[in-house]
Amino acid sequence: MNDFRRHTLLALLLFFCGPVSAAEWANWRGPERNGVSRETDLPDDVEDVLWKKDDVSCRSTPIVMNDKVYIVSRIGEGANEQERVVCMNAKTGDLIWEHRFGIFFTPIVSVRLGWTVPFGDPETGNVYAHGTQGLLFCFDGETGEVKWQKSLTEEFGRITGYGGRVTSPIVEGELVIISMISSNWGAHGGGGVRFLAFDKNNGEMVWWNTTGIRPSNTYRCIPVVTTINEQRILISGAGDGNLHAFQVNTGKKIWSFEFGNGAMNPSPVVDGTRLYAAHGEEIPGRATVGRVACLDIGSSEPKITWEHDGIEFKYPSPLLYQENLFLPDRQGRLYCFDATTGERLWRAKFGRNCTGSPTYGDGKIYLSSVHGYFHILDATDNGKRLSRKRFQPADPKFDVEVQGSAAIANGCVFFGTTEEFYCLGKYQQVDVRVPPQPAIPPANPAGKPAQLQVIPTEVNLTAGQRVDFRAKLFDTNGQFIKTTPVDLRLAAMKAGPGLGEGVTLPILRGEIEGTRFTAPEISGGQSGTLLATADGLQASVRVRQVPAFPYSENFESTGPGLIPGGWTNAQLRYVTTKLDDGNTVLMKTARIAV
Repeated sequence: MNDFRRHTLLALLLFFCGPVSAAEWANWRGPERNGVSRETDLPDDVEDVLWKKDDVSCRSTPIVMNDKVYIVSRIGEGANEQERVVCMNAKTGDLIWEHRFGIFFTPIVSVRLGWTVPFGDPETGNVYAHGTQGLLFCFDGETGEVKWQKSLTEEFGRITGYGGRVTSPIVEGELVIISMISSNWGAHGGGGVRFLAFDKNNGEMVWWNTTGIRPSNTYRCIPVVTTINEQRILISGAGDGNLHAFQVNTGKKIWSFEFGNGAMNPSPVVDGTRLYAAHGEEIPGRATVGRVACLDIGSSEPKITWEHDGIEFKYPSPLLYQENLFLPDRQGRLYCFDATTGERLWRAKFGRNCTGSPTYGDGKIYLSSVHGYFHILDATDNGKRLSRKRFQPADPKFDVEVQGSAAIANGCVFFGTTEEFYCLGKYQQVDVRVPPQPAIPPANPAGKPAQLQVIPTEVNLTAGQRVDFRAKLFDTNGQFIKTTPVDLRLAAMKAGPGLGEGVTLPILRGEIEGTRFTAPEISGGQSGTLLATADGLQASVRVRQVPAFPYSENFESTGPGLIPGGWTNAQLRYVTTKLDDGNTVLMKTARIAV
């Protein structure tokens, strides 16, 4: 199928399928991405356990797709400690498959491993997951076969802190999108928040962009996607205190909105042109911590419609049902606001510290609190408690925590603790009607080309490896126009931050034949760009050639003030310099990448 038909059919499918049938929970906030299930006859007692798994822990949130439950989990101790993606039978809890992988390149402590959320793609049946160490996987959801994977830390300089706040991927159309803090090379050598989009089928990088604002902390916000003014846009918080909007197809940044002074961890919720967002950080220009607000995003500059400050909504994301906005604070109090006016309707104390997000179904709210509790509250009666349970540890020297959110599918509620995994209710196939979601703008073959996209837009190659490029044209709104022939040539590029004003990297070595680039047979590494031209537009492709093994480096040919070609996450941190004895060495600087 050609690209035009794929873009058009995808848009028509999503437009005409609403309201669609959906009794699954393929992403962490459900089919409407707002924490709402339209199912009825759901359990109102935490003791209504259909099955549990004593050997599967879950710090985060499960997803449910095709009668299977998927989670990211920690397993093992000490030198044998790993993360794993687990697939279980949703009806029985039986293990179907698991994929284990090691922990590396991160200072995150053991108890905070496995805090990311997988994402299911109903179109392909694939499941995507991101590990603490930076491995991004595409799994066959049925078999667990790894279709492709990326090491974001090794390939693109991803950075983690020690607190466990790691981002999770989403799938939108033909793309799997994830954000991260990174320090790579060249123009991306300085630390920053960057959003990356990969082809969901083969892992090729389609686009990436930066917020352009220095981050202050790591974060775990998961983006939401909507359509505003004929633009399909992605909206997310980040580690720089801002909310950001990007075109989904191209990565072009549309706007940034200063919202807090620290990391934005809660995910926003969108309803039409209203965006609901919260955080537990300082508010810019105020001596106040914590905020929830409704923003009008119908124009190019978001505007606050209403807000409440002084309430710490540190990690949980808002739940939006009809005209009610539910949100728990850091002290274990559940707030209910009128979504239109912002009026506080009620507040109910349910527990203590809360990191999980509320989930709505059948008039009830399912919610965890960190100190081992899972709650069921009455959404129609001021948050009245219907049921709660405290989970006891197998070893009394340790505490059980419940950190994640619940998923709802086919009559059941799924959630995990740091020791076990639970399914409540009665499993039954149900037909649920979901309200129409914002339509994806169709392809625009008559549009005026405004953006050129070359795929893959960044590659990591070894000596002699070849890569074939293809190109697409988009209009100013990010709507696909057509594929196009493209001319490629080798080009110089600026060395990037910290390496001197006007300094350029050596031009890439290698051969170009049409739209194919072949990396040279050299033992060392190199980094540079290819310049693409089509329809009067230009785009650049970043190429990194990884040094071959066995590898040695004496820094004599690197050039003063630069770093060796093919290195990532070294810019700003290290620099080559010539000593008084004439030797060139790599010197650690006093600067940090972020």
